[in-house]
Amino acid sequence: MSCSRTSRLVAHGIAPILLIAAILLAGGCEDDLRDPTMAEVEIHFRSDSPTLRQGAEVWLDGTVLTRSLAVATIDTLLAEGTHTFVVRKDCIEVMPAETLEVEIEGGRPATIEFDMSLRCGLLALRVHSDVPGLALGSRIWVDGALEVDSLTVEEIELLLEPGAHVVEIEKECAAVTPADSFVVEIEEAQTREVDLDVSSAGVLSVTSEPSGLPVSLDGEMTGVETPAAFPCIDPGTYEVAVHPRDEVGFLVVGDTLQTVTVTESGETEVDFVTALIPLTQSRGVLVELFTATLCPNCAPAEHVLDDLEHDGLAYEPSALSTAELHLTWGGSDPFYNNDIGQRVTYYYGNDSETAPIAYFNGGNRIHGSNLPDLDAAYRGRIEEAGYGEDAEAGLYWRDVRIEENVLRGDLRFVAIQDLSGYESPHLFAFYTKDSLYARQFPNNWVHFFAVVREYYGDAPLDLEELQLTEEGTFTDLEVEFDLGLDAEWETPSIRLCAFVQDLASREVLQVREVRLRLPPP
Repeated sequence: MSCSRTSRLVAHGIAPILLIAAILLAGGCEDDLRDPTMAEVEIHFRSDSPTLRQGAEVWLDGTVLTRSLAVATIDTLLAEGTHTFVVRKDCIEVMPAETLEVEIEGGRPATIEFDMSLRCGLLALRVHSDVPGLALGSRIWVDGALEVDSLTVEEIELLLEPGAHVVEIEKECAAVTPADSFVVEIEEAQTREVDLDVSSAGVLSVTSEPSGLPVSLDGEMTGVETPAAFPCIDPGTYEVAVHPRDEVGFLVVGDTLQTVTVTESGETEVDFVTALIPLTQSRGVLVELFTATLCPNCAPAEHVLDDLEHDGLAYEPSALSTAELHLTWGGSDPFYNNDIGQRVTYYYGNDSETAPIAYFNGGNRIHGSNLPDLDAAYRGRIEEAGYGEDAEAGLYWRDVRIEENVLRGDLRFVAIQDLSGYESPHLFAFYTKDSLYARQFPNNWVHFFAVVREYYGDAPLDLEELQLTEEGTFTDLEVEFDLGLDAEWETPSIRLCAFVQDLASREVLQVREVRLRLPPP
């Protein structure tokens, strides 16, 4: 007997074979069955429909094999001798017998077959209503016993013993046609179908496009969503409203509030048609400065980035994101990591090129820091990168927090325009730390801001693959960074940034960042 077979038997949890499994394991894994007094036994359960056999109880020699049968075959090992099988399920006839004694011969495989058929009859109840959801919640009794406490579907099947049965159905403030109490005759192994209609004297019906919108009446939330029905509602005038779930990044157009009069009888229908139109968002600019701790010519570029960040009159703080990516120029760098290395490779192949190099929305790079007016040059490239223009993609940080040393941000992406013209649009996120110090020369400590520590995930999100390039499509996601992995670098503030970039052209379509001040240690 093989090891895999022994494992399968243990997984079935069959008590009579535990000792045998232990003996097999102690003797090693061999293909041949050592004990000639044991036999492999297959138990087959056959029925016209899998639902007939499913849920049956199966017992062997007084020990339960399963309390709810889910398979058509059970394999086991049995010692030679007489064994008793019991197969039971309500309303199911088991052949050759519900309790069966079987003689097992040692060393000889055996097959035992049970045929299962319907002994009872099947009552198929179909509860209909012209009003969406009106039938739901109905209570059903059979012969005085509650069978369904709250109907959740409009079609149910009940197994009943052959004979006459009294069926009752009740729905608050509703009438059942042809009757809320009736007698049904059930025949053995036959299905009896009964159709019932549930109606209400006065009903308010609310539908919407799109569906699934919460509904309020007279300013009070009802706790239900469209399509919704309010049966037995008092006659009168009501203010009915639907509420789009989340409007961040969108303008809701269409009706969301209507005044209606409900009559004493019949159905009053209210239909809402709404649409979400993406809002415009001004385009931000991502400035990525490749620098290095040991770079003697990088300080002017780093100072310009710091000045840009603090120029609140020229730039919206969340729409201009500056980031320092440290190279291994001149030797090792304490702020270099593999994430930065991948970003360097993406832009120019390796980190051997001189620093500083600044990229503005993925292009328009400025190499070096010896320009006559570096600040003006950087500001000119920010303008050329489209700062303040209408963006094609929208990014919205809805919540940012630090929980147990984990940085979490709830982000919404919206395709404001059709992005199918871009070959490979992706969504990125990263976080930076401010006010980090590193030794540049033996007695010289240098101060750095917006130092990139980690990018989100192993890879950015492919917007085309996720079908998020069509105008109006959007997604909500949680960005998460474990700050404990970077605990050696303390900082008074952290920046969390998201941006959309076409990997083929390198163009950054949109960027938004948030800044968090951290409490002192």
